[in-house]
Amino acid sequence: MSLIELTIDEIFMITGRGYVLTCVINNPNSTIKIGDTLRNRENVTQEIQIKGIEMINYGSNFKNRRLDIIGILVEISDEEALEIKGKTLIVLN
Repeated sequence: MSLIELTIDEIFMITGRGYVLTCVINNPNSTIKIGDTLRNRENVTQEIQIKGIEMINYGSNFKNRRLDIIGILVEISDEEALEIKGKTLIVLN
């Protein structure tokens, strides 16, 4: 089994639900599940649980959507959200 890595591209907040991490996944055929844990590659003590997963930007161009870009709903602090952009997270299942 290969290592699943997510590179955080953008972050935005959904009031009352948490933050959505827009990620580029290294292997779009990998399986990621709600409840899996993400670990920061640079700060191995930082672990984040996945609360939700969605496809990003498919809209009217569904046929040509990028399968390597996903959104992950997480509960993190405002400080963590500011620091995590551009970082690589590893999926622990």
